[in-house]
Amino acid sequence: MFKWLNPSAGSGHRTTDRWVSAQSWVLILLALALIGLLYGYNLDKWSNDDDEGSYLYQVWRITLGDMPYRDFLTPQQPLFLFSGATVMHLLGLDMLSVRAVGVVLILVAGLFVCLIGQELISLQAGLIAMSLFLLHPDVYRWGRMYRPEAYMLCLSTGALYVYILVLRRSRWNWLWLSGVLFGLSTLYKMFGVLLLGGCLLALAIEVGRSQLQFGTALRIGVRLVGPALAVVFLVMVVFLLRFPEFSGAVLGHQLRQGKELDWEARAIRMATFFIGYFMVYAFLLIFAFLGGAWARKQDNMALRSLAVQLLTPLSFLFLSRELFYRHLMYLLPVVSLLFVAALQRLFSQPLRSFYWAISAVLLISWLPADIVVALDQNLGTPRVVEYIQEHTASPDVVLSDYADLNFFARRPSTYYGASLSAGATSSGQVTGADLIAEIEAADVSMVIVDVSPQTAHHMVNLRDYEGFRAYLQEHFVLLDVLSREEQQLEVYFRSQSP
Repeated sequence: MFKWLNPSAGSGHRTTDRWVSAQSWVLILLALALIGLLYGYNLDKWSNDDDEGSYLYQVWRITLGDMPYRDFLTPQQPLFLFSGATVMHLLGLDMLSVRAVGVVLILVAGLFVCLIGQELISLQAGLIAMSLFLLHPDVYRWGRMYRPEAYMLCLSTGALYVYILVLRRSRWNWLWLSGVLFGLSTLYKMFGVLLLGGCLLALAIEVGRSQLQFGTALRIGVRLVGPALAVVFLVMVVFLLRFPEFSGAVLGHQLRQGKELDWEARAIRMATFFIGYFMVYAFLLIFAFLGGAWARKQDNMALRSLAVQLLTPLSFLFLSRELFYRHLMYLLPVVSLLFVAALQRLFSQPLRSFYWAISAVLLISWLPADIVVALDQNLGTPRVVEYIQEHTASPDVVLSDYADLNFFARRPSTYYGASLSAGATSSGQVTGADLIAEIEAADVSMVIVDVSPQTAHHMVNLRDYEGFRAYLQEHFVLLDVLSREEQQLEVYFRSQSP
């Protein structure tokens, strides 16, 4: 029923009757190995990210038998946390193990980018797109940490590659695999659903432009969405049955943020986000938009589908939460591919040197940021961890603004202390009264509060912070103020503590 779709129509570069050659695989793997060395350098020398610290702590607690949502609060989905716990069980209870697995996943995502580029344009284009993606400052920075983005990018880019193969080679029996991968990607991070949404939007546009029959588009969409929904539904049901608090902890965390703002304030914040992102990455985005405009005119449905993905960030307009540049990482595989598509179109054979030169200029402009990340070392964390271990015993409960201190010191925190964040405290999901109640219930021995004007954004954002601080000053003793880079950590002990 899909035979009328010519898999090689309008490629403009070559037919698609051959897979990647053995020689090409050698080149691809060599490029991945070289980039992998940059990713692996100093991989465990920097440790001061509050989000990652929370995830590390939560995974460590799972390895000890604790359960998310029941024993500690977390906005992350269980699939991500249990994946990390499995890695720690197999490779060791340290940060390096989960970071290394994340790096491998990011490199695999880069491989999929290369294969999509090779399929749609050329091997050269695929290699450049892969390099742009992997060396992008956001991908390099966050890809070296234990975060759900690595899992999401690997799965969603793999799903997109399979989908491209389906359209190009009429491998219609593979649609289920693309759907399953999209579903799994969403289960690691909700933004993973956006590339799937872009594929569906592309199908709708094809129908609207009379490029695709409605019945054919419907059958493709059902074969793609059906497996994705099945995977998400089945896993979600298991999560909800096993963890009844799951929906409130995860969805509540996302939906409550920014609800206090009116529509005008949200619009200004969203506009500021998009303008700021464009200003930082204008060179990349301008060429990507040019590539998208060119792709929309091609007789190549797969290439046109990539161009439509540029519209998916508009879905952010429906979110009230604060956004960060890393939230657009899901789109960077597509942006990188459309960038090289624009270059391929703009510079014909006599000007091919410009093709490489422009790509090199962009990559070189990113290298300083990547090198700073690669060379960065965190000297403050070991000192603070040693201090905590000297003044507390292993069973003592420590409530800290940063759960990574609990992870490295191997000290348990409280239910809410496992996932303190600016979003959780400013939205009212966690209040000072909540923290006081669990301090009393858990007999907390030590409380660590960041009060630095530059970095403090967790406990200081509590809606009832003044009351919480008054409680600390009445029931605890301020023993020290420790520095960890720009952080100023006030260390409070129980009054009866030595």
